[in-house]
Amino acid sequence: MAKAKTDENGKVQIPLETIKRLGLKNSTEFELKQDDDVLVLKQIPPKKPRVKSSPLPASEKTEIEEN
Repeated sequence: MAKAKTDENGKVQIPLETIKRLGLKNSTEFELKQDDDVLVLKQIPPKKPRVKSSPLPASEKTEIEEN
C-alpha cells in the first residue's frame, strides 16, 4: 500500500507511482468522503468540452425544416 503525507500547507502529496498508475493529470479534481478516520478520494471525471458548430446557411435550414 502506498503512503501519502501532507506538507506544511496541508496539501496531500500523492506518490508519483500512484499518479502514473491512475493516469492523473494536473488539476485533477476529487470528491472527498470522510468515514470516521478514513478519507476517500474519488476522482471526478473531467467535463468534455462542448463543441460549437457554425450556424447553418438559410438554404440548409429550409431543407431541414421541410423534411
